[in-house]
Amino acid sequence: MRKLIAVVIVAGVHWLVTVGLMLAELDTGGLLGLFPTRGHDVVVGLLKVVEFPLLTVFYAVAPDGETLLLPVMILNSLLWGAVVYLGFRLVRRMGLAPVLVLMTVLAASGCGPSNDHGRDGRLSESQALKLAVELANEQCSRRFSETPFDSSSYSIDFRKGRWYWGNLDLAGAGGFSTVVSFDAYGNAPHVEVFFSTDIVIPADGPDIRQR
Repeated sequence: MRKLIAVVIVAGVHWLVTVGLMLAELDTGGLLGLFPTRGHDVVVGLLKVVEFPLLTVFYAVAPDGETLLLPVMILNSLLWGAVVYLGFRLVRRMGLAPVLVLMTVLAASGCGPSNDHGRDGRLSESQALKLAVELANEQCSRRFSETPFDSSSYSIDFRKGRWYWGNLDLAGAGGFSTVVSFDAYGNAPHVEVFFSTDIVIPADGPDIRQR
């Protein structure tokens, strides 16, 4: 009975950590704005670890199976509870070194290469910023034969399932400004590029605007 209670306690802690990291992933992506977006990649990396192995397989096999997400999360947490319990048993019998090696292997499996994407193919902040710059410069190059934008031009924001970058700015570098948006996966892009040749007229000067 004690063994079962220990497994359930560890599983409960793991489940709470998983849920917390899922919420943190959304928030650092810009959903609520409670945490800085620069921590998004770190949160995603931690989430990959706690989601391994069952949720990792689940996202790969059934990425749209949201109705099954909760039971798979519970099973994954119970598996973690059992593994942690067995780990403590192994430490008592074999010493700490073999268990540390096993845990390192498991952690490495959960943190495999991700091509800078989120856990289910969603773009990370850095990947979204890179894509936004590319889309804006491609549009500007086609229309004006200029590529004035870089990653420092604007900050990127994630709101209601879409990434947003840029704004209409008459004082933009070289007169160029842009508004770029696309969904969490980089699809359905909407790109606008603006060019302004407005000049500042002194308050006592003629009311003339040159374009």
